[in-house]
Amino acid sequence: MSEIDKKKEMGLKLKKIREDLGLTQAEFSKKVSLTQAAISQFEKAERFPSSDALQRIAKGLGVTVDFILSTSDEEKADNPDKERMIQNLVAKLQTATPDKVLKLNRFYNDFLDEDSK
Repeated sequence: MSEIDKKKEMGLKLKKIREDLGLTQAEFSKKVSLTQAAISQFEKAERFPSSDALQRIAKGLGVTVDFILSTSDEEKADNPDKERMIQNLVAKLQTATPDKVLKLNRFYNDFLDEDSK
């Protein structure tokens, strides 16, 4: 695989994970202290992130740098989709209204009660 293909694959992977987390480029760029333009350039394979930027991106996405740079679609065992979904839920809860948090809490408790029956 050529370097250009590797950059494109990495960019697509970054975009997919970011979108799976429900984050816009603007939201993600704030989360990892990079510019939105930089995130866009990484995702379009116009530019390759520095090692520092890669570390911040990996942490922000909840994956390893190795996973970002790998050419395999298999995720490492320590980075399951479940973890990304939980991170996404937590991020959304932080901006939810108190009423919505209360409703979600009730739903969650009812959900757990169903499992114990």
